[in-house]
Amino acid sequence: MNKEKMKKLREKLKLSKFAFTLIELLAVIIVIALLLTIIAPKVKKTLNDAEKNTNMTSAQNLVKASEFRYSNDNITGNTKNIILTYPQDKDSNILDYSGASPEAGRIKIKPNGKIAMAVKFGDLCYTKSYTSNDINVIPYDESTCNENSEVFEGYDIQDLVTSGDGLYQAKGEQGRYVFRGANPNNYIKLTENGVDEIYRIVSYEPDGTIKVVRNEVVNETWDTSGGRTPTSENTFCYVGPSGCAAWGNQNDTLFKGEPLGDTFHYEYYENNYTTELTSGLAVGRTLTTSSTLNIYLNGEWLENSGLSQYIESHDFNVGPVNYKSTSDGDKGLLREKEEESLYTWNGKVGLLTVTEYAESSTNPTCTSVYSDWSVDSDSATFVSPCSVDNYNLSPDVFASNPNTAIATITPKDAYAMNPSDIWQVYPNHGFGYERASFIFLSLPAFYLKATTNLGGTGTSSDPYYIK
Repeated sequence: MNKEKMKKLREKLKLSKFAFTLIELLAVIIVIALLLTIIAPKVKKTLNDAEKNTNMTSAQNLVKASEFRYSNDNITGNTKNIILTYPQDKDSNILDYSGASPEAGRIKIKPNGKIAMAVKFGDLCYTKSYTSNDINVIPYDESTCNENSEVFEGYDIQDLVTSGDGLYQAKGEQGRYVFRGANPNNYIKLTENGVDEIYRIVSYEPDGTIKVVRNEVVNETWDTSGGRTPTSENTFCYVGPSGCAAWGNQNDTLFKGEPLGDTFHYEYYENNYTTELTSGLAVGRTLTTSSTLNIYLNGEWLENSGLSQYIESHDFNVGPVNYKSTSDGDKGLLREKEEESLYTWNGKVGLLTVTEYAESSTNPTCTSVYSDWSVDSDSATFVSPCSVDNYNLSPDVFASNPNTAIATITPKDAYAMNPSDIWQVYPNHGFGYERASFIFLSLPAFYLKATTNLGGTGTSSDPYYIK
């Protein structure tokens, strides 16, 4: 082999060695690329999850800061609607909050402490509705992660007032708000079987439901004479011809056993009731049938109204308010509320209690159903101070039946004493009572669902309505 051939052989060997090195390098690159393809998404997901968790913590802290803001405002009496808009400017409402500030969005705090939120962190929107404690995470959308978010629907409530017509904190009931005064702008229009009917909003409840009462009467006997006469299945209503004062029956009426608190504990119950009850009624007594009006309102009337889809089954206070010769000062209404709350009935349509009619007045001398009556010199009739500045006892409620009383859901006196008398209200006068079989007019009341979204302003010309 000559030198020239040896030289060429060496060059070929060098090329082969170099070519192998390139293949090896290429293999390494391919392996690294595959690893990156597998690992990179997981790393990105881990980083995104960490950011998401951090932002969730920030959102949770915003809710806590909002609750703290409400508590402070409630103590100082600043019970107003609070709206916080992000990004914030120096003049906007602020929270005592040290976490990351949302890039966009809104928080609303209602006068009853209900909080809703839709705020942007990164490319996500963190939302919370008034009726839920959960925070949901959805992709950010500029058109909905703001005041237009659906989380702000379903809980419209006015600013609270402490004088004049308007919405008040209910006496002795935390988280419940009631309309009071001659014209507190609480009109609401509901469509019954294609026909618009005017109602009034009575209260915003702690569970988010809205209690309303019809403005036009329904003509039906509270309880038919002899309809629940004593039988083997009914040993509770022993005054049959006069009707029975129990709104419900033993299967849907619950006795709570003890008053809600001891402050205004009425000794009558302590001495005459026992917690050993059968099916919610007194020991040894039975009642299998509800009142005539109860059956009608929750059957034929409800079906014909077409309103069932909007109504929440709810507890109604149906305990008896005992007749007393004195109002017991400012303790009276609280004590009467306590008496009513001892019994509850669960269903869809009921009536207002006698204390709900009383509390609708802003007259400072209306402290009880038994507040001292005065004599009207023009009509020579007795007038309760609770009928003054009271939309529920105004003339328009009684326009079609000006000389007739309207029933409440509240029995007079303890069930064990006289189970046939029902409290009723009179136009411009106040309260009285009558045998259940003698009461023919009533105003249906019920609770709208907590998800109800209202439009309108509540005035007579622009009443609230369900969106």
